Amino acid sequence: MKQVIYKGKKHHSYICPVVEIINDNVWRIYYSFQDKTKLLLYGWYNFHISYIEVEAENPSNILYNHDESIIKLGRLGSFDCDGMVLSCILGDCYIYSGIYKDSSVGIRKSIGVLVKDLGKDLVKDAVDGLRRVSKGPVLSIGIDDPYSVYDPCIIEIDGTYHMWYTSITKWKMYGVTPEYVCTIKHAESTDMSHWTADNYNCFEGKNNECSPFVMYADGMYRMWYVRKSDTIGYAESVDGKHWDDVVFDGPSCINHPHVIVKDSTLYMFYSECMGKSNNSKLCCAMFELKNDSLCTEVI
Repeated sequence: MKQVIYKGKKHHSYICPVVEIINDNVWRIYYSFQDKTKLLLYGWYNFHISYIEVEAENPSNILYNHDESIIKLGRLGSFDCDGMVLSCILGDCYIYSGIYKDSSVGIRKSIGVLVKDLGKDLVKDAVDGLRRVSKGPVLSIGIDDPYSVYDPCIIEIDGTYHMWYTSITKWKMYGVTPEYVCTIKHAESTDMSHWTADNYNCFEGKNNECSPFVMYADGMYRMWYVRKSDTIGYAESVDGKHWDDVVFDGPSCINHPHVIVKDSTLYMFYSECMGKSNNSKLCCAMFELKNDSLCTEVI
């Protein structure tokens, strides 16, 4: 079953839902939006982070709409001065993609971290108690990721942090329009600030997989991601690096899957494009699970 959660009118293009369980009654859904008043001036890059709060297990019932940015964009020239898109939450860390406008291909993206307000040692510019951990990104372009890194998903296993992220591997011209080729890669860290990327393509031989969401359950890493066809893919792995696709009949014309499991229901939150307007709305698809298993044959 699919529910349209939010397609607000004040701003443009609501994308990338990230769910935080506040308590048994309330779920907070973070999202990123474009400020309509600055859309013509800055283009689609000008994304801000906000949130709504919904009834737990009934996300179409909105209890509170914040509707304003919860943190300022980065300072002039910084990696996130032209946009911020939240991708995942781990404890008190809020991991996001920072956007920098580039004159050649349009964008550069890097990965940054916000934390709850823990003191004066952190970089300022906070709203609603969030601050940047540093002025620069925790993962950015380099020898093996020369163009952009973004859409991170991080989980912790036995004291090691694992990040799956999208990496643009090249740009190609289609007529007068630059378009990118991307893949999903993996990196590890012991402190969330210093990352070692293994430069391994999680889907060897394929291209244009992006926006991974990963959880570890029943002794298996499980990934939902976006295919080139803008449909949801699902894959499983025993080590988090080598992945096998599994047949999964998910929604189409979507981006940025985020999955939570409550009792016998899997909730998949995502953003869905609304036709030629290039606008997007927040949606949720619900799947009934059997035997409390996440295996796809019972979804």
